[in-house]
Amino acid sequence: MDLEPKPSLNATPGRETQEAVNLRLTEDKLRRELLDLRRPYLLRNSQLLTALITSLGAVIGVSLLIKDNYFKIRDERYALQDKLNALQAVNTARLDADAKKTAERAKQESKEAAQLVAEAERAKAAAKKAIIESNEQIKAANDLLAATKRQLKDAQLELEAANALAMTTQSANASMIKAGVYLQVGDWNNFNNDWNVARVYLQKVKNSDLSKLGKISNEPMKAIWTAFTDGYGEWIAEVTDGSAKKDLTLTHLGFDRMQRAVQDLAMVSSIELHQLANRLSTLSGPQSESKPATGVP
Repeated sequence: MDLEPKPSLNATPGRETQEAVNLRLTEDKLRRELLDLRRPYLLRNSQLLTALITSLGAVIGVSLLIKDNYFKIRDERYALQDKLNALQAVNTARLDADAKKTAERAKQESKEAAQLVAEAERAKAAAKKAIIESNEQIKAANDLLAATKRQLKDAQLELEAANALAMTTQSANASMIKAGVYLQVGDWNNFNNDWNVARVYLQKVKNSDLSKLGKISNEPMKAIWTAFTDGYGEWIAEVTDGSAKKDLTLTHLGFDRMQRAVQDLAMVSSIELHQLANRLSTLSGPQSESKPATGVP
């Protein structure tokens, strides 16, 4: 019978507890005692060997004694073997339990690591989605900014056209007011001088391009402009013919109608200018182009 205890495959250096060390020391002590007991009793008892040589009678007595001791030693050996087996079983059970705990702990750590990886992937996907949505919003904002800039540019052009028309119309109206004063007193020389100045501005007003005012122009403005352009030639002719003939009635007929049309244009163009200025103020302001987000945290 092999009495040598086999070490567990799961045992690892540095993990034995004090209890395992004590068990091993006890195991070694019992093993040495067992090996000592395996030696023949006669070789261990020199007195019996001497007595055997010197006395045959003593041999018989000694033989009986040896027989009794043999069974006793056998029982002790079996008892020691049982103790060794029990110690080995305890040690093996402890190592198996430690190995099981280690395997369970490794399995739990692997599960937790897998959960962390899954959470990281979900966070990465959420961040990527957020970046895509942010880039779409930024693109929409940039598109709106570009459209606003175009509207701002158009409004500035319309404002310049409206301002030019208003200035020209007001200058024509001012010259006609001065000419009207001389017409009231029949001062034809001064009247003709101011009328010629007014005609220069009136011609500039007539040559103005109403389409440059864009979509801001309202229906009253278009109606007054149509009345002015339709009657322009007739009114100019009446004033020119009347002043040449020094006919106050004929001159007043064309001059008064021209003056009313110019005054209406001056008033409405001022309103147009105000509306354009308001529109421009709503379009202007701090404007900056946004840049798309890049990368995934």
